[in-house]
Amino acid sequence: MKSIALFFASFIVLVLNSCTSNSNNQNVLTSDFNANQTNINVGDSVNFTDLSTGSPTSWLWTFSNATPSTSTLQNPANIKYSDTGAFNVTLKVTNASGNNTTTKTAYIVVNSILNQLPTLSTSTVISITNNTAKSGGNITNPGSSSITQKGVCWSTGHNPTTTNSKTTDGTGTGTFISNLTGLSSNTTYYIRAYATNIYGTTYGNELSFTTTSGGLPNCGTVTDIDGNVYRTVTIGTQCWMLDNLKTTRYNDGTTILTNLAGTDWQNNYTGACAYYNMDTANLRLFGRVYNWYAVSTGKLAPAGWHVPTLAEWTTLATYLGGVSVAGGKMRSVDASWYSTAGADNSSGFTALGAGHRLTYGTAYSDLTIRAFFWAIDAANAGNGNFGYVSYNNTILNLGATDKHFGMSIRCIKN
Repeated sequence: MKSIALFFASFIVLVLNSCTSNSNNQNVLTSDFNANQTNINVGDSVNFTDLSTGSPTSWLWTFSNATPSTSTLQNPANIKYSDTGAFNVTLKVTNASGNNTTTKTAYIVVNSILNQLPTLSTSTVISITNNTAKSGGNITNPGSSSITQKGVCWSTGHNPTTTNSKTTDGTGTGTFISNLTGLSSNTTYYIRAYATNIYGTTYGNELSFTTTSGGLPNCGTVTDIDGNVYRTVTIGTQCWMLDNLKTTRYNDGTTILTNLAGTDWQNNYTGACAYYNMDTANLRLFGRVYNWYAVSTGKLAPAGWHVPTLAEWTTLATYLGGVSVAGGKMRSVDASWYSTAGADNSSGFTALGAGHRLTYGTAYSDLTIRAFFWAIDAANAGNGNFGYVSYNNTILNLGATDKHFGMSIRCIKN
């Protein structure tokens, strides 16, 4: 009996010791925590959660290179990091039995936001008048999110931003064209292309240009059936469109055949149009090209206008001093040309180096090298009359060529 009593006494002591041990383990003070994010960008904020055991009654957080740098909250939020680097976080917890501290080294990694922003450049300013100009940009990298807005901003002071005058030219990457309007004559402007994503806005290189001193004589604007608006210029007794035609429909509403590829273009004997390399950036700047069969319908021009005859091209050349010098007086002085040597655009005609589509349709040629324009009359069954100017001389060349060529159209007022 004595041995049995001794056994039970020992068992009770063992159980009591076990309970005391478990109770002590539960009350051991241990500091621990986590964060809702540990890899962030400059300017981001982090929320921290206390994971300590042992029933702490107070907390002291230390955040290296953050704002605020300390906190006594159990679960501090919106701790902001404004510098790049890898930063420590320390938590000291305390209760009646003592304290415990944990430091997590290089716990918050802060990256530069510059890697998240778009990369772009500003395009050369072209087609400068007394109150308008054209530029644009090229977005080579959208950053870490898609482009939500792009365009060009300008002001009379350096480093313009989107708070100044600006264009809004859609979304996406690649090249884009911007039309600057509402400018003052004889004024120097500074411009930068811009691109915006969810991380912010970045700017291309700064360029400058000066508007001309006054407007050339004109006969207002004209609008085609598609709603495209064209500027005009008066040269002698003639009033010409200042922009290449862009319409996709004849003036009776009929759609002009397009999207012909290769031999389909060559073997087609009805009106058709295209644009250089089917690149929309070229369409915006240079307009469309048309075969002579579209010209011969007599329905390309808006009401009150027409495609000029060869005689009317000759009249223009004569007014400008003859074919040997007229080309230089017609060529724009901008980046649409490989070279502007010999050009002064004193007529205001503003011929752009739009190139043309070859007769067999599989290729385009002469972008920035030449500008080709149809006349409405034919030289013979296979050839239509036309004129062209080149980057390397001052001549307005007049002649005839295969009706399948795709060339620009400048209309003249009736």
